[in-house]
Amino acid sequence: MKISIIITGYNREKYIEKCLKSVINQTYKNWQIILVDDGSTDKTPSLMKKYAAKFPNITFYEKKHSGCWSTKNFAIKIAETDYIFFLDSDDFLEKDYLENGINFMQKYPNYEYYYPPKLKVTDENGDFQNFVWKYLNYNDENKWQIFYYFLIKANGGIPHVGSFIKKNIFEKLGFYDETLVNLADLKYILINAFQIKMRMIPNWIGYCNRQHSNQINKSPERLETILKLMCFVVQKYPPHFFRPEFKENNINPIEQKHIVYQDVISKFMDGANQNKSQKDIFLKYAKYLLSEDRKL
Repeated sequence: MKISIIITGYNREKYIEKCLKSVINQTYKNWQIILVDDGSTDKTPSLMKKYAAKFPNITFYEKKHSGCWSTKNFAIKIAETDYIFFLDSDDFLEKDYLENGINFMQKYPNYEYYYPPKLKVTDENGDFQNFVWKYLNYNDENKWQIFYYFLIKANGGIPHVGSFIKKNIFEKLGFYDETLVNLADLKYILINAFQIKMRMIPNWIGYCNRQHSNQINKSPERLETILKLMCFVVQKYPPHFFRPEFKENNINPIEQKHIVYQDVISKFMDGANQNKSQKDIFLKYAKYLLSEDRKL
C-alpha cells in the first residue's frame, strides 16, 4: 500500500532535515512525500529542494505564503494515493511508525481515519518530555464524547498529524477551513465526526511532536477559535452530549438546551474573571450565547 506523506512548512530551516530524514529512514518504504513550502523567507525551500533532487519519491512545490491550512489543502489535492499522512515539518517519526500503522490498516481495512492513542512530545531541541498528548478511543457508540470532552476540557478531538486519512473524505466532506490560523483540524472533526469511520490504532506510538515558540498553536487567535467552536457544538448537537444524564430524564428538550447554554455561559464568565488580559474575548462569546439562549 502506497501512501502520500504531506509535509508543509513555513520558515522551518531548523527542523526540516530531521523531519525528512525520519521518513527516509522508515522501515516501511512504499511512500511518496509531497513537500510544500508556504513562502518561507529562510532556507527552508532550498533544503526541501535538495532532498527532492536526491530522492525520486519526494516532490517539491513552492507557493506564495497563504497559511498552514491553505497549504495542506493544496497538498491534499495533489496526492494520488488512497491514504494520506500528515507530518508537520517541525516534527519527526520513530523509524517503525509507518510500518506499525500500515500493518494494522491491512488487518482492519474498513476504516477511513486511523489515528494514534498518543503523540510523544519533545522540546525545541528534540529532547523528549515527561508528558504526551493523549487521545481517546472513539467508535459509533461513544463519538458523542468528542463533543463532551471538548466542551469540558477544550480537548477531545483526534489528531490529523500522525494519522492515516483516506483522501476521499476531503473530496466528500470538503477541506480544512483556510480562514483559521489554527485548530482547523479540530473544527473538521467537530463538524464531520459522525460521517467518518474512525479507528484508533492501539499502541501505535512514535510520532514526535516538537514544542517551540513559533508554533501556530501558540497564536493569540487560538482562544477565540476555541470559544467560537464551543458555541457551535452546543447549538448543533443534542443536550445529552454535554449532560449525559439528560438522556434518561423527562426534562423538556428546550429546557435541556437552556441548561447547557447556561453551563457554557458560566464557563465563559469564569474565564473572563480568571484571565484579565483575555476578558473581552470571553465576554464577547458569553454575550453571543446569552442572546442565542433567549431565542429558545
